Amino acid sequence: MTTIFNPNAQGNAEAEMKKAQEAFAKAAEANQAIVLENRNAVTADGNYKKYKNALPSCNYIFKDGTTAVFKSGEYLTNNPIRIAELDTEVMRGHPHIFIDPKDNTVTPEDMDPEKRERNKWFAVFQKEQEAAANRDMGETDRKSDLNVANSKDLAPAMANGAGALSSVPASLMAALQTQSGAAPLV
Repeated sequence: MTTIFNPNAQGNAEAEMKKAQEAFAKAAEANQAIVLENRNAVTADGNYKKYKNALPSCNYIFKDGTTAVFKSGEYLTNNPIRIAELDTEVMRGHPHIFIDPKDNTVTPEDMDPEKRERNKWFAVFQKEQEAAANRDMGETDRKSDLNVANSKDLAPAMANGAGALSSVPASLMAALQTQSGAAPLV
């Protein structure tokens, strides 16, 4: 196939090329406006979605060129476009990025790391308090005949058989019984 040089065709090609470049510039400008508008968009509820990474320190490059920095294996975002892209990666089976179903949202109040740690330890403290409140401490309404805080109650308690006789040395038992006026036990 032979082509014949046509000077008019070259003029048309330049016009077509210019028109295509203008259309491309308009599309790029519109796309840039959408990216800039959505770059700082926030989810409807304002909560952040937490993504985890099997690697403790990792970067993920989004399609728009921005970077998700996974610190300590976690990345938080409330941008719907980034959420959509990372959700897609997780659904496709990304080898490192995943979502923990038990720990996948963070409220704006929990974004302060100090407050988040305090809340975490307070939750542990509350669980310990609940466990302590439910602990069975035995029968607390029963009062013993033996009052260990006062030694004058020891002899009557031992004489009435409330204590075990074998737990008191024989010499002490004889002294206690003579002091209380009871007959010595042999």
